[in-house]
Amino acid sequence: AVTGLAVSNLVWLTSSAFYLLLGWYAFTYLRLNRKYIATGCLCAAVMVVLKCVYAIGFESWSNWVDYPYDPLIAGWSLLVFLLAKRCLSRPYGRIVATLSSASFGIYLLHPLVINVLYKLLDVSIEMLPPVVFEIAVWAVAFGGAWLLTELLKHVSLVKKLL
Repeated sequence: AVTGLAVSNLVWLTSSAFYLLLGWYAFTYLRLNRKYIATGCLCAAVMVVLKCVYAIGFESWSNWVDYPYDPLIAGWSLLVFLLAKRCLSRPYGRIVATLSSASFGIYLLHPLVINVLYKLLDVSIEMLPPVVFEIAVWAVAFGGAWLLTELLKHVSLVKKLL
């Protein structure tokens, strides 16, 4: 982690369990306000600056995507959770309903899609500028996991789980 700290060292949970609990806490007890927006944006800005300074100083972008344990991500994630809560509390259309029903599958399957990208397709951070690479990997992981979830819903054994 760029900050030298890891969420797992502070909370003694895996990053997945930590973010699951953070999301539950945010949805259950918190409301989006200026304080959370400022904190989330500040965490994102500090994270990007630190990553860029690191990359320039070490002439490597290889650690750009190695951040699930970084505490700055927790602040950014909290903002995303609260924005999702606000958006999902309103009446929504068919796409949001489909996404909502697929969210658990997306959560479970996105690491598989990312591993396919990195290990089988040999995708590397040096292929694109880091921010573009990050957005592209996010979009492919999200879309691929959503597609896999929708396909797996047609398998009778898996249908009950997802």
